[in-house]
Amino acid sequence: MDDFEAVLEKPERPRGPIIGAIVGGAVLLCLCVAGIVVLAMGQGGFLGAGDALDTTGGGTVGIGESVTGEIADSSQAHDWFFEGVQGQFVLINVYGDGESDPRARLITPGDEVLVRDDDGGEGFDVYMSATLPADGTYTIRVDMFGGGTYTLTLE
Repeated sequence: MDDFEAVLEKPERPRGPIIGAIVGGAVLLCLCVAGIVVLAMGQGGFLGAGDALDTTGGGTVGIGESVTGEIADSSQAHDWFFEGVQGQFVLINVYGDGESDPRARLITPGDEVLVRDDDGGEGFDVYMSATLPADGTYTIRVDMFGGGTYTLTLE
């Protein structure tokens, strides 16, 4: 239990305690109901703009351009930056090579996830679109289940 960064308890409830913890970058919640333990877990890597993944690559990408990258394992991500303007429509595709399984998030200049995708394209590929809400620098954060190579296209 040394990995627990925070533990919250609400004792003295008839249904049992609620225990929450952050373990290795994942959110873990337990609730005891009538003697049955209900467990919920989510990994921050796909829940929000901030995550526990190591940024190991990326760069800039322009509208109409494609870039490639290689991610070693599930603990890594790449950040690709582009300048956008309010009202601009963008289409983002991330194609995994072979059995690669990419996923991606489009993050606003205010560090909010605008759109995310996992397997919305063909096979395991990413296909997402959005109308940008503000002027500024946007981030396309790419990570993978496992590892592998990918091609990102911004249109």
